Amino acid sequence: MYERDGDYVTSALQQVMDLANAGQGVDFGESPRTLQRQAALQVLKSAGAIPKADLRFLLNCMMSRYGDGIIRCVCPLLTEQMLQTLTSLLASAMLVVSRRSHALRCLAAAESLLSVLRGLASQATTTTDAESPVTSPVSCADILAQVSELVRAVACTRHIFVPVTEKGGGGGHPTAFTYDPRLLVFEFVNNVILRKGQVDLVRRLTSSVKKHSSICTQMLMGEGKSTVVTPLLGLLLADRLQLVMLCVPHALLDFSRQALRDRFLPLHNRPVL
Repeated sequence: MYERDGDYVTSALQQVMDLANAGQGVDFGESPRTLQRQAALQVLKSAGAIPKADLRFLLNCMMSRYGDGIIRCVCPLLTEQMLQTLTSLLASAMLVVSRRSHALRCLAAAESLLSVLRGLASQATTTTDAESPVTSPVSCADILAQVSELVRAVACTRHIFVPVTEKGGGGGHPTAFTYDPRLLVFEFVNNVILRKGQVDLVRRLTSSVKKHSSICTQMLMGEGKSTVVTPLLGLLLADRLQLVMLCVPHALLDFSRQALRDRFLPLHNRPVL
């Protein structure tokens, strides 16, 4: 599956780039006028007169409410159906890349558990019955910690998708799913899978801002306040009309500022002052 996913990502991204840059492998029509425009676009892009769409550009367009129009400025030959195909391929490629990365995390957790078990087996062959490693609290704690880590990794699910059920269906089974592209891009760029509590909290906070109401919440250490929730709020709320201000103790100023820059630097052109 890992290798098959890699082949799919390569193929999907190649199709995305061909669509966005009027590649020769894309059928925009057989009319002489269309073929002439396609050839002209390829020449202009090769000469640098028209910018080529790269992955970073397309990901930023996915997060913008004006993204479809911006992509059409780079490739005016795209039809509505082609544009939907482009965004669908790009979203599926991000999901598959995220799945590959998470599979590696699961394998790493399994290897860590095996390493602890091998150490325990080695200890059992060199100790006496009175010093049985099975009753050792350190060994048991290590095993339980590694097992818990592996279980959490294997049982991990996505929470950025919202099921849509058909009205009057009765069964309650979702017929489709909706999602915020900004959450998907955030997961892809930062190589994470957002937890349910993080997604729910971000949605609750952004909803409160839209309603112009105050809200106060608390998170424990290690739940992603500085590295997940705060950058996501900045991504979702900051635009050309409003800024996001983060208030932190002076001792955490440099750390918080750097955490935001690390999250935004790979993709977003958003300054952190």
